[in-house]
Amino acid sequence: MKAQTIAKYELPLPMDEIEVYKKSLARERKARQQAELLLESKVRDIYEANQQLEAANAKLKQQQKELIQTEKLASLGTLSAGIAHEINNPLAFIKSNIGTLERYFLFYQQHLPEKTGAQHSDINHARLEKIKFIAGDSEAIFSELREGVDRVQAIVADLKSLARSKSADVQLNDSNDAVLSSIRITNNKVKYHCEIHTDLAELPPIMCNLNELSQVFINLIVNACDAVDENGLIKIKGYQESGYIHYLVEDNGKGISEEDMDKIFTPFYTSKEVGKGTGLGLSVSYGIIESLGGTIRVCSDIGKGTSFHISLPINREPIAAE
Repeated sequence: MKAQTIAKYELPLPMDEIEVYKKSLARERKARQQAELLLESKVRDIYEANQQLEAANAKLKQQQKELIQTEKLASLGTLSAGIAHEINNPLAFIKSNIGTLERYFLFYQQHLPEKTGAQHSDINHARLEKIKFIAGDSEAIFSELREGVDRVQAIVADLKSLARSKSADVQLNDSNDAVLSSIRITNNKVKYHCEIHTDLAELPPIMCNLNELSQVFINLIVNACDAVDENGLIKIKGYQESGYIHYLVEDNGKGISEEDMDKIFTPFYTSKEVGKGTGLGLSVSYGIIESLGGTIRVCSDIGKGTSFHISLPINREPIAAE
């Protein structure tokens, strides 16, 4: 049987329906235009808001750099008297030893055989013993002089490096160097009423600004020193675990109250007496560790002491400084 083909015919729309269709189309076009205008306006608003956000972010980063520099200068100001004392000590015994060497040299010159016209065998036995003593003591003096000069050079180098470093100075560094530099800089503040014991494992280098990392340890050591009484103890341990470098900075001081624990990383908050703290040390330290992709945590027991735990990733690029 043949298939039947049914023809379809479209009848023209009545005039009133055509008008309805045109009006509907016009409304749709107008609505679309309004939507496009609204979308364009929103996009413009978002762009302007994004520009403002970028400007605010750039300003915030600049303020963060200035804050780090401010805290750095404040730390140096706090430690300046002790640092001057640390430099003056080796300079004093260098000066003293130079005076002793001058006297030795004059004595030796005056009693040389060719100066006195005597033969070596004719020189007084006591004078020979004196010359032997001078020769032996001079060796010890030269050793002390070298040690004193090395100490002054190390302190000055640490200070220059800390003061002049920029946030962009990021490269592979041994983080233990930051710890040792901090101990040298804070030595005069610490040595009169507490001791620092270190247990630093050999650690892989990490990408960091070494001097900013030093600033973190300076802040922690100074805070620990202020928290302990006579015969205080500060322990610094460094070790590697699970792809991270870890540092524990512990003291046996008075501890931090629960009320203060929530505020210690807040800028300008300090529990120290007026004039003894800027309230920036820990907040700046927090920012520096965070920029390295790390974390810093604190635990404390009143009357027993405080422990700061720093974790730094080994194989991670820090947030680039702009």
